[in-house]
Amino acid sequence: MNPATSSVIAGWLTAPEDEHLEFKTARNNMDRDEIGRYCSALSNVGGGHLVLGISDRMPRQVVGTVAFNEVSLASLKNYLFEQLHSITVDAQITRYDGKNVIVFSVPPHPLARAVTYKEIAYVRLGESVKPMPQDRLKAIILEDQPDYSSLTQVDADISHDLDPRAVEEFRKRWALKSGRPELMTRTVAELLSDAELLRDGHLTNAALILLGTRESTTRFVPNTEIILEYRAEENQIESADRASFGQGLFGCLDLIETWLERRNSIQHFQDGLYVRDVKTFDERSMREAIMNAVAHRDYRQLGSIFIRQYPSKLVVESPGGLPDGVTLDNILTMTAPRNRRIAENLERTGLVERSGQGYDMMYSRAILQSKRLPNLLGTSSTMVRLTLDGHVLNQAFLRFFEQLGSERTNSLHLEELMVLDLLSRDEKIPDDLKPRIPGLRRDGLIEVVGHGRGAHCILSRLLYSAMGRPGKYTRRKGLDKDENKALIMKHLRSSPNGAVIGDLEDVLQNKTRGQIHALLRELVREGSVARTGNRRAGRWIAKRG
Repeated sequence: MNPATSSVIAGWLTAPEDEHLEFKTARNNMDRDEIGRYCSALSNVGGGHLVLGISDRMPRQVVGTVAFNEVSLASLKNYLFEQLHSITVDAQITRYDGKNVIVFSVPPHPLARAVTYKEIAYVRLGESVKPMPQDRLKAIILEDQPDYSSLTQVDADISHDLDPRAVEEFRKRWALKSGRPELMTRTVAELLSDAELLRDGHLTNAALILLGTRESTTRFVPNTEIILEYRAEENQIESADRASFGQGLFGCLDLIETWLERRNSIQHFQDGLYVRDVKTFDERSMREAIMNAVAHRDYRQLGSIFIRQYPSKLVVESPGGLPDGVTLDNILTMTAPRNRRIAENLERTGLVERSGQGYDMMYSRAILQSKRLPNLLGTSSTMVRLTLDGHVLNQAFLRFFEQLGSERTNSLHLEELMVLDLLSRDEKIPDDLKPRIPGLRRDGLIEVVGHGRGAHCILSRLLYSAMGRPGKYTRRKGLDKDENKALIMKHLRSSPNGAVIGDLEDVLQNKTRGQIHALLRELVREGSVARTGNRRAGRWIAKRG
């Protein structure tokens, strides 16, 4: 775990909060049970940090904390050790910007064993820490099952079965990503040992899948072929172009990406006096889709990885269903690599940003480019099918994110982006995303119209103006008032003797009496409604028109 130095904390201030990094303001105190649950959750996703004294919203503010002093913090560490059983949590008080910040450094859970707090294993789901679902617990328990990518081939040889160009490409990417220039001078055996691709002097399956020659992969790991096909239409049976790659990934990745890029068209849209260009297939998402297929396919099953490209759609199919513990419902939050040695080295060399976070990255980039979300339709117990749709749906929404700027958009959580995406299409916010509404309101990106059960969210004036559609904001903002006035009129027209205010309160249960009177006054000014009787027993009637 990284020590909580000032430079590390400075980096955290601009980093997005995720399942490995949690911030709490905790100016004066924080319940030790809450800390224990967060430590369990962080450990169960591979470790991370809980930081007290820094706000969780962007831009982050260092507010400082006096929740614990050195003595009480030492006592808390002993308590956590007793309750968490299998891990030791480090905690330290660090001065930053003249204020105390407390950092809890949480190690990953032991292999095949979930970390529990008071006998319950926790995991972070959205904004909350909750008891771990059974499917995720099962995935951790199964971690000690043999990893195909870590198995060795005793007859494989470094000098004959690895592609030297692939090895050097692997070396350069790792040295650049890690900032370790000394990797450039290590022997191949030392390099592979450091990457855990060489065990007890024998090459692992991961080494061959990533670095092998075509002859060696055919002999030792035959199910590594990647087949590319292009069709101009989805109902076209025969492909218009086809290519096959059977060597290790580092020996063919550039060739695969070049092949796909040849037909990656540019979409143009007008932005004032300027013309903006957007590629149909986002390069990072396209690479992530390929990396997921290579890292998570089941190499024990016969079959190749198929990448089928169409003018505005990319479909990646890989043998084997989703890994144990991963479902279509939890794929954005669940991390369970099927081939750990492959996944670790893809992350080590920068081909993926962080192992297990590929799907949420693809979702985020699809929303930021106003494209349909990636989907897994057609996925079964024997095959994963991932589809990327490259068609830009809403140029105005895309323009808004460009104007917002990369720093601001990168700080938005995927769930916040999903809320904005749904509202841009006038769709309702599901219950599991509603906890994101307060933060988006504070940031001025959405507004809540109405009250109580009748309340609903709309995009803010800022967003509609940036999209060049201020009129739609005005219409959406006024929709709540118009709908409620229409309900009043409908009730009054069906009541020949009129209605008292109590009747109208039953009609508009989400409105206060004062708000209903305000609507009635507007209807009176419009000449639609009149009032009869005295103030206490007055009735409201609809005028005939």
